[in-house]
Amino acid sequence: MLNQIRKYKDVYRVIGSPMNQETFLRANINYADKVVILGVDTTIKSDLNDEMLDAESIYIYKAIKKCNKEV
Repeated sequence: MLNQIRKYKDVYRVIGSPMNQETFLRANINYADKVVILGVDTTIKSDLNDEMLDAESIYIYKAIKKCNKEV
């Protein structure tokens, strides 16, 4: 998947937990004008029920909006 992401200009992968605000600060989220949130890989986390598949992505989105309302 990383090779697929590399083909886009100015898209960077940040190592860290999106559940930790420090990761956003290290990524300079306050200067971002766009953010890509990749969903849960269901082949790895197959224990999640259908209702919870997007919950992590929604949480990450809300955490990003708290750090940068312009994204």
